[in-house]
Amino acid sequence: MKKICIKRITASGLLALLLFTGCGKKEEGVSALDKESIANTAVTVTVSEPVRKTLSSESVYIGTVTVDSTVTVLPMVSAEVTETNFDVGDHVSEGDLLFKLDDSSAVISLKQANAGESSAKAGLDAQKASNSLTHTSSADALNTQGTTRAQMQLQVDTARNNLTALRLQAGTATDSFYRAEKDLNEAYENKKKPEYKKILTNDVIEQMEEGKQAAWNAAQVAARQVESAEEALALAEQQLADYDNYTSSTFRESQNVQVKGADAQLESTKAGLTQAEAAVENAEMLLSYYTVEAPVSGTITAKNVSVHNMASPSQPAYIIESDEPARVVFYVAERSVRVMETGQELMLEQGGESYPGKIISVSNVLDPQTGLYKIEAQPDDPGKLPPSGSDVSVRTVSRRDRDALAVPGDSIYYDGEQAFLFIVEEGRAKRVNVTTGISQDGLISVDGINESDRVVTGWSSTLKDGTPVNEKAAGEE
Repeated sequence: MKKICIKRITASGLLALLLFTGCGKKEEGVSALDKESIANTAVTVTVSEPVRKTLSSESVYIGTVTVDSTVTVLPMVSAEVTETNFDVGDHVSEGDLLFKLDDSSAVISLKQANAGESSAKAGLDAQKASNSLTHTSSADALNTQGTTRAQMQLQVDTARNNLTALRLQAGTATDSFYRAEKDLNEAYENKKKPEYKKILTNDVIEQMEEGKQAAWNAAQVAARQVESAEEALALAEQQLADYDNYTSSTFRESQNVQVKGADAQLESTKAGLTQAEAAVENAEMLLSYYTVEAPVSGTITAKNVSVHNMASPSQPAYIIESDEPARVVFYVAERSVRVMETGQELMLEQGGESYPGKIISVSNVLDPQTGLYKIEAQPDDPGKLPPSGSDVSVRTVSRRDRDALAVPGDSIYYDGEQAFLFIVEEGRAKRVNVTTGISQDGLISVDGINESDRVVTGWSSTLKDGTPVNEKAAGEE
């Protein structure tokens, strides 16, 4: 008789019966019925939807306290000093007039530039008027083309009508000649008859002959008039055709050339004015070089200029000890510099003390010596910083996932290096591979899921892809 041992294994409230023979020797596997029973047993899980949030992480950098304590003031031009206003030991504010140079030549250059600008403006006004006149004249001329053609068409129509009338007249004259000739011939025949001798006298015959000759002459004149009218019509038609085929297009092109030329001249005049304006700006800038102001606020520690002596760009005129507060300089990699922003808060730490502050500048140029990007910061209370040259720790945001989908950190599983989580779909757990980002306050940003997905939170050893689940919201018993 076989001995049957029953092992009771409990996992998440599930009871699985494994049948063995020989107390430990496996005789048979789990039956198909048991497998189906286990597979269809639902696991109760907590679910929540991802939240849309901006997550960030901080890094600590080593910065150096720096103070731009000394500013050297150099003139931009060489000229005689005509006025100085401050001496060593005086305190100046940014923008105070330190000294002036002889600007006579610069003033003359500015006057010449202003005169050139005025001339260029006047030239532009005149050119605008000329350009407007050219456009108007061209438009009027093009508009008259229709009138000219209409006149030429009228000439053609008149010539054609005249020819028609003359042809009718010529036909009538020819008919008159033929009738006169017929009548004369009949008279010659009838004169031979006795009954016409008294009627058709020689005088009558002579008159009829004269009438025939007159009709012949009239027919000839009418024929010549018809020839002249035909030539006039042909000439008028040829003139109209030439106008349509050549004169009109040539005239339009000529007008277009005039308009384009006027436009080009106007643009050239505008360019001349732009150059004249640039010359004025340049002259004004050069004139400004003869008035030297304090670039920063601070105390004058050296003065090397005096009235009636020459100042030169190669010789420092004033040296000013700046009032500018100290700042902290540190360097970050390209990945982090894309996150850094002016005004971003940070914490400065040194000797166990912390000083809140903000970023005041972010360089977008790679430092060739460090291969990193320079960041400058100042504490909210500049007086709290240690002396210039001291090292301080700088803690600030170095990574940021803006408007990211975030899930609880304990919902993430790992299969080797592949991160994944489970979502609930049609009552079963579905594994979804994700890419994780920044973790903050128990949340982690992920890519690979949708905002409407129901994510399984917490960890369960019994959860597998396809496992039936019972959902409950976070906080439910």
